[in-house]
Amino acid sequence: MKAWTLALPALLLVACQSPSLHQTQPPIDGTEWRVMAINEEPVEENVETTMIFGEERVMGNTGCNQYTAPVEIDRSSMNVSNAVATRMACADNIMRQESAFLQALESVKLFNRSGNSLRLYDADSNELLELRPQ
Repeated sequence: MKAWTLALPALLLVACQSPSLHQTQPPIDGTEWRVMAINEEPVEENVETTMIFGEERVMGNTGCNQYTAPVEIDRSSMNVSNAVATRMACADNIMRQESAFLQALESVKLFNRSGNSLRLYDADSNELLELRPQ
């Protein structure tokens, strides 16, 4: 009986630390994320805007141009600044989406993970970008 009294808390502790919760969420770093919505508006259907977070940088494709920016991530906060992009011209609708994306990107201050979704917010908790893994 005494052995069970000592073993039961250890078993409960191990069960509560199950890695299955972490396996359902891809890591932020190293995962290629696809932008699904900008300012809660769906992105153009045939335009793929992507984000890849690396060591202190985020980079990807706006749907027309490549971009990169410094990023700082800490718990639930994220700060992106000084995004730079190549300067190719594309169709007007793609350029409008690119402009909205880059503006939203530089306004990011917070993030939240829920299942496979990564949502980025401004300082007032307005949703700026909704991302899903590629």
